[in-house]
Amino acid sequence: MSYFQWQSPLHWFGVTLGSSIWLAISGGVLLARGHPLAGAVFVSGFAVLAVAASAMWARRARSSADHSWQGWLMGMWGVGLLATAVSHVTESYTALNLDAAGLLYLYGGIGIGVPLLMADGYCRQRSGGQRGVFGALFDIIASFV
Repeated sequence: MSYFQWQSPLHWFGVTLGSSIWLAISGGVLLARGHPLAGAVFVSGFAVLAVAASAMWARRARSSADHSWQGWLMGMWGVGLLATAVSHVTESYTALNLDAAGLLYLYGGIGIGVPLLMADGYCRQRSGGQRGVFGALFDIIASFV
């Protein structure tokens, strides 16, 4: 039996859209503060992830929850890094009340955190849901963030 199972729509959309809503909020702030390019990238990134989550949900009868979750995390990783890089290059991150250290934490959180979530999901799927050594290590690392 697979560790990841399709649950209710509230579960799927709550997790996917809830963990990416920061893109829409940040995009709105950037647009309101006069940063149209960066704002559009953030808002568009959220829209792309919302469409992807909806498409994955629509195909749930033909697709495994594990593969959909891993694909969504990969999309979140790419969109999050792209949006962060655009805010960095355009120097609009200050409109989000981030300083250079905050921007570095954002890069690290997305750049390292999302792949760690993917690795944790992969290990849990392969172990039938057992936390194992990697899961325990991930829990320890996550407790510091």
